[in-house]
Amino acid sequence: MRSYLLFFSLCMGCYSQGRYATDRAEEECLLYSECEWLDLMEIDSEATCIDIMEENFDPEIRQCPDFDRALAKECIEGIALMDCTDLQNNDFPDACYSECGQSG
Repeated sequence: MRSYLLFFSLCMGCYSQGRYATDRAEEECLLYSECEWLDLMEIDSEATCIDIMEENFDPEIRQCPDFDRALAKECIEGIALMDCTDLQNNDFPDACYSECGQSG
């Protein structure tokens, strides 16, 4: 069900920076949880991780005047395909470093 909701939100034409913050937090924290990294990060739960990550990408805090919806969607889709080896190698999709119009 969660994958369906993610797919639906990514297909919407008005993918906002706020929605991106939520989706990125959820996808990254799911990956951290699946790879058993939450303990290493000293985070007690996936929900706590999501709260922390949403703050990191909150559009009110992280100004992103050149937000690129296509790159943001590509980033989220790429994180959803990552495995624990990718995480260990910090091999996040290139789009995750460019969604604000900045090159990584």
